[in-house]
Amino acid sequence: MRRFLAATIASQTTTVVKLGTRGVTAKWGSADFFKRVAELATKEAFPFVLKPPSRFIPLSELGFRYSDSIILARRRIFKENRLDIFKVIFPFANLTHSYGQVNGISKPEYIEIFSALASQRPNSKILLIHNQDGYDELLPGQNKLIFHYQGKVISADLEIPRISKNIERLFHQRDTLDEQILATRDLLENKQTQDFLLDILCLNAATVVILDYWHDFSGKLIIDIAKKLKQEFSHYYYYLFRESDYTNLLKISV
Repeated sequence: MRRFLAATIASQTTTVVKLGTRGVTAKWGSADFFKRVAELATKEAFPFVLKPPSRFIPLSELGFRYSDSIILARRRIFKENRLDIFKVIFPFANLTHSYGQVNGISKPEYIEIFSALASQRPNSKILLIHNQDGYDELLPGQNKLIFHYQGKVISADLEIPRISKNIERLFHQRDTLDEQILATRDLLENKQTQDFLLDILCLNAATVVILDYWHDFSGKLIIDIAKKLKQEFSHYYYYLFRESDYTNLLKISV
């Protein structure tokens, strides 16, 4: 969910193509999430929408049949902690012919594999991200970033302060997809969580925007870009919802 939301913020500045599938290791994937967000956005104002020409493309639309058997197989691979070839093939197949990519890495053993493949594509800007707690995005704790372009490899570490356990629990996955989407609004309205949510989303959005500033790549530049994105998004969010009736969105059902 956070990766999709971050992509919508980045799309206000640059063109973003987000690939995704149905849920594998989580209750739902970005394909499920995007479909429901698009439905909600047609009924109520919603702050996280990809700005054209940015778009979301499910793998199924690119001719790859993502069957239930494949999902079950990938879930078994995940539970058995084995190498998942899908995590390697699809990022580097570059099905959308993008000039740059941001690839999250959940397990340390994938870093060497992804780096080796990235080095074989010297004309593509490829940023790899790994969080020490086993996440494939920037999150609290120590984050490792590896940028590949034109035969150069630039590494940077970015430490994001931890938050209290009470606040952290508010970001856990909800029981249903609608509850998960609506929780985003709640987190933005809650003063305890608003800053943290926007900080995390804008930091991840900055990892996309920074592809255009590869020559100055650094952890500090990501932070600076994130601050600018947060400022712009906060103005946009206030303008979009300053006269909205928030209770209407809660009444929406499938």
